[in-house]
Amino acid sequence: MCGIGFFSKFMKKFFILVLGIFALLGCSSQDNWTAFYYPNENDLEYFTKQSGFIDREACSDYLLNLLDSLGDEYKTSSHVECGKNCELNIELRKFVCDEKFE
Repeated sequence: MCGIGFFSKFMKKFFILVLGIFALLGCSSQDNWTAFYYPNENDLEYFTKQSGFIDREACSDYLLNLLDSLGDEYKTSSHVECGKNCELNIELRKFVCDEKFE
């Protein structure tokens, strides 16, 4: 009898621990923003990207600083955008994002 009570208490604590871990993992998932820079707005096949931004504002700030560093010539001929949780889709041969903005 004593062994069954101990096992029951142990399983209850273990179950609560496992639930807690899953709850923390679910809450810690963050959006990942990616900056896309296209040097030629008429040819979106060629681009550079920088990912790892924690929010839309950080991505946008990065692109504004990039454009400022490149000069006026590139500001008028290029295209920039930020995307949230972007993944490369092999079949479409492009990045697909949950959300994008220019």
